[in-house]
Amino acid sequence: MGCLKSKNKNNSNNEKNNPQLKIHSTTNKELESKIIFLGDAGVGKSSIVQRFCNDKFQDKYDTTIGGAFFQKKITLKDNKSIKLQIWDTSGEEKFRNMIHLYFNGAQGAIFTYDVTNLESMEKLDHWINTLKENCDKNEMILCLAGNKCDMDNNQRKVSYGKGKEFANANNLIFFETSAKMDIGVKELFKTMAQKLYDKLSKEN
Repeated sequence: MGCLKSKNKNNSNNEKNNPQLKIHSTTNKELESKIIFLGDAGVGKSSIVQRFCNDKFQDKYDTTIGGAFFQKKITLKDNKSIKLQIWDTSGEEKFRNMIHLYFNGAQGAIFTYDVTNLESMEKLDHWINTLKENCDKNEMILCLAGNKCDMDNNQRKVSYGKGKEFANANNLIFFETSAKMDIGVKELFKTMAQKLYDKLSKEN
């Protein structure tokens, strides 16, 4: 199934355009789950989502204003499936007062940093605290993506080991990714999707 995308300009009653709707119902036994991307501007959140949903990459994207919506169905083991409702949120300071709109009903979050930008790693505490202020962190499936891992070692500012250490300390599932070279992106989403499926299957 392809992805649907809509910029968050005018919210409607349609669940695809309403970030506050809880999405974990079943339709014909198909589970649905809402996840949000969090991280500073420029770390590659939109690139990761575009690579996963549409299998494409471009060097530059327009700044995400508020949030952008995507969805994709993932087939898991034993031919089970889950539809992910993905909200790519803005990392820019001027849009952060809108972030709370996108937390309600989320069952998962992917924190993202740029391995060539140490500050983006250091800002992860802010994003984790923002999540804690709006959600029950213990009830969610949480991942950490260190993006742009295809860059040369002389450009890297955050080692794999440092990213893994941070993830372990905060109980996050860890992947390094490259949206440009399509490294780790499918594995990131499939791992999250499987864990969400298992969790929601038990709840239902």
